[in-house]
Amino acid sequence: MTLAPERPGSRPARAARSSAPALLSLATKRPDLVEVSTAQSVIGYVEVVEHLFVALAGPRYDVAIEIVQAHDFTHALRALQEGIRDDDL
Repeated sequence: MTLAPERPGSRPARAARSSAPALLSLATKRPDLVEVSTAQSVIGYVEVVEHLFVALAGPRYDVAIEIVQAHDFTHALRALQEGIRDDDL
């Protein structure tokens, strides 16, 4: 992660989004649950609940936090990868 440069009188530097997304690895844990990880660590899970894909952020399923409900698996993966929450949309 890189930091955006600071200008005099501006807000403190914040993390800038990388232009190249990290590659994701997917592992099926149950028929309705997929573990999502990068090369470094588990970033979360996507759980299928009826007709929705629920993205859960966190390295452990039992304490992962729901960040988005999507009608599309790819959208749920993207939310995990970019750290997007329903509140941000």
